[in-house]
Amino acid sequence: MAILESEKSQFRQFPYPPNPQPCILLPVLAQTNPLPLRGRARVGVNPLQFNIAVMGGDGIGPEVTDQGVRALEAVGSAFGHSFNLSFGDIGGISIDRHGIPFTDEARAMSGDNDAVLFGAVGGPKWDDPNATIRPEQGLLDIRAHMGVFANIR
Repeated sequence: MAILESEKSQFRQFPYPPNPQPCILLPVLAQTNPLPLRGRARVGVNPLQFNIAVMGGDGIGPEVTDQGVRALEAVGSAFGHSFNLSFGDIGGISIDRHGIPFTDEARAMSGDNDAVLFGAVGGPKWDDPNATIRPEQGLLDIRAHMGVFANIR
């Protein structure tokens, strides 16, 4: 990608690893000296700790959240952050295990954590339109409990 001469003033070049050839371009915002890099972690960045509820749900949801957990572990390893994960059921799996799509334990978990990593709810097993209890009720309940009205992807 070519950078126009007029845009070069917005970037600072510095070499990493140290060598005479610059290899990284970073935007210069309010910082005059970029933090030095050591290994994969940035020196000077304070490690953060997050509490995250993981609710895989149904269908492909558990596979998606498993990969999300792997990504969090990679970020934690690279930057020294820690993620305290708690796991709960929602949707059809919760109906199968507990008889309801969103348990009080899952409700407490979603409110007690910094974030919720959510998979998916529903599937052919629970597709009966005449069913009195449906997996989607768990999704609507967690949205209402958390005061959100859309999933962020």
